[in-house]
Amino acid sequence: MEKYVGIDVSKDTLDVCVIPGGESWEVKNDEDGIKGLIEN
Repeated sequence: MEKYVGIDVSKDTLDVCVIPGGESWEVKNDEDGIKGLIEN
């Protein structure tokens, strides 16, 4: 099954959504937030 990831980028945050499944979360748009996003 293919999964698609959408990331909405703003100055302070990255809003992430995965389809299918509807998982979504927000991380800070900084070095630590991006590292955590890559690890997931």
